[in-house]
Amino acid sequence: MRKKIIIALILLFVCNEKINGLTYRGCDSSTISRLKSFVSNINLSYEYRIDNNIAYFNVTVSNIPNGTYFIDTKTSKTYYYSDTNNGELIIRDYTGESGSYKFYSNVGECKGILLGVKYYKFPVYNIYYKHKLCSDVPNFRLCQKWVDKIYPLYQFEYQIQEYKSNLNKDDINEGTIVYEKNLFSKIVEFYVKYYYLILGVIIIACWLIIIINKRKNSFKL
Repeated sequence: MRKKIIIALILLFVCNEKINGLTYRGCDSSTISRLKSFVSNINLSYEYRIDNNIAYFNVTVSNIPNGTYFIDTKTSKTYYYSDTNNGELIIRDYTGESGSYKFYSNVGECKGILLGVKYYKFPVYNIYYKHKLCSDVPNFRLCQKWVDKIYPLYQFEYQIQEYKSNLNKDDINEGTIVYEKNLFSKIVEFYVKYYYLILGVIIIACWLIIIINKRKNSFKL
């Protein structure tokens, strides 16, 4: 019985080592856990400049831990801790791309193990931001500095004209418009205003006519 227990423990130990070997290629799992926690604290920020109507973005990657490297999936460039300034690195001159940084371990047997991913995405600079058509409608969505997408010029001009046309229609509807009343409108308005009185007069007139007709008929008899 004791022999079976000992064999079972040995097999469990061997299997556990195999699992760790498959997962971390023989490196210490605590090293991976530590590096992953460091990578989760990495921050991304960006600043931009406009040059010849093109937006260029510089990304600042901070809190990069020693013992790691990362690959920019957009450019396929690899950056090491030795490229940083105390764990901070500025990557310059993106032109509106989106992508991600994949961080890997660079420690001994743990080298090449993925530790985490950080994503970056930049807003779309509006090349029509200062177009002359926007001078009258600076608050229109296609006249903002950053937009969801860039339209071809002909579509941009068409949507601006449509927007201005709708604005003019709204101004006309909201303005004070005086219509000249015709005779029929005056009669209808008078009836609506005094219909109780008119109805009373009609009822009395009809009643008088009925009485007069009855009297005439009685004289004929």
